[in-house]
Amino acid sequence: MTRSKPTIEIYRGWREIAVSDEHLAVFCEGKDPISLEDKMEGDILGEFQDLNPNEYILLNPDSEKEVIVKATYNPENQSECLLSRISPKGTNLKARNPRQEMLLDALRDEDIPLVFALGYAGTGKTFLGIGAGIQQITKKHYDKILIGRPVIFNGENLGALPGSEEEKLKPWLLPIYDNIESLKRIKVKAAKKDEEKIEVQDLAKLQGRNLANSYVLIDEAQNTSPQQAEMQATRVGEGSKLVMTGDPYQVDPSLQNRMGLNTTNNGLVYLSNGLQESIYTATIKLRKEDVERSDLVRDIIRLLHEKD
Repeated sequence: MTRSKPTIEIYRGWREIAVSDEHLAVFCEGKDPISLEDKMEGDILGEFQDLNPNEYILLNPDSEKEVIVKATYNPENQSECLLSRISPKGTNLKARNPRQEMLLDALRDEDIPLVFALGYAGTGKTFLGIGAGIQQITKKHYDKILIGRPVIFNGENLGALPGSEEEKLKPWLLPIYDNIESLKRIKVKAAKKDEEKIEVQDLAKLQGRNLANSYVLIDEAQNTSPQQAEMQATRVGEGSKLVMTGDPYQVDPSLQNRMGLNTTNNGLVYLSNGLQESIYTATIKLRKEDVERSDLVRDIIRLLHEKD
């Protein structure tokens, strides 16, 4: 598959900052958010300037003193930036690296109704997205989970394919069911009475649904146009959460040819870049070092996409 090169920077939703032990202690003192201006001064303050809402900061990366904090803004004074330390939650769904920890935090945060997860195959974006949804429907945060994928066959729509609707959809939706089965093996599963609340569909069928009080996940969102992605986002009703996952470097070739979609003008990147200043969104762009599927997949990504 041809991987188009970015012509503009893709927002990643996090940054790395090295701080002194004194500054690090500020974030470890308690659980309450701290005001950036009150606690930071001097040159280090400049490192924290221009933080977007719900942007994550990895302090002292690759060290024993690694800490993750998240930037939020005071609703009553949106010029005041607040920083909160995030900590792993004691559940069966666990992060394996700092970017996954950031993603899980955003997925579980009820004050962030729109989350973008960008990354290579094997970085866990869809697995964690579905797992977090199952956990939250079990806790009654949402009434149902709706999972959609764009269904593409040589650029044709679903109706042009032979067979029943179920037969047409099966090859494209199998990866979703595989993730659900994998989650069951680590005991992340819905109760029997809640299983019927999980629906997996062609994305086109989701576009006419009532998305109130729902946890909605759109997988392979790089295969949507900006118009499709925006239409889906604007259908999310009160009390719902929308999660969009995908690899911006893997736009389907038929869509590259037919619609001119590429790494930076697809619906996933269009929304995540355009909404980075919104207090209602968070973006996590996982790195190729975050591939957890297998050593083989990690090496394939590392060697073939060194410059991505």
